[in-house]
Amino acid sequence: MKKGNRNKALGTAFENRVATDLQERGFPLVVRSAGSHGPADVLAVGHGVTLAVQCKRNGRMDPAEWNEFWAICRDAEAIPVLALMPGRRGIAYKRLTDVKAGGGEQPFVDYDPGRQWSDRASSRKA
Repeated sequence: MKKGNRNKALGTAFENRVATDLQERGFPLVVRSAGSHGPADVLAVGHGVTLAVQCKRNGRMDPAEWNEFWAICRDAEAIPVLALMPGRRGIAYKRLTDVKAGGGEQPFVDYDPGRQWSDRASSRKA
């Protein structure tokens, strides 16, 4: 398999894993935008929030791509999320917090999708 095809296959597999993980975290509507080359790879909707997720196995986005994604999410009132793979199989979620300057640090914080309603459900059971 050529390197470009292998990277595409690995990226597609990661997007599918992210979509499945978000469904397992309680999002009733999760859509992967296969081959769209749009700003978000996965959209997850549920419990009053919309996540727009950019899946990057290495976690890197150049400033132009980052800032376009940030602006689209802001305009759509979606939470901008970067999904990355910290190890061979894991998924880490980062919530973008601002635009990205050229060559600067990526402005994001750790993010736990679905936690806001799982915490509420746990407190109701107590």
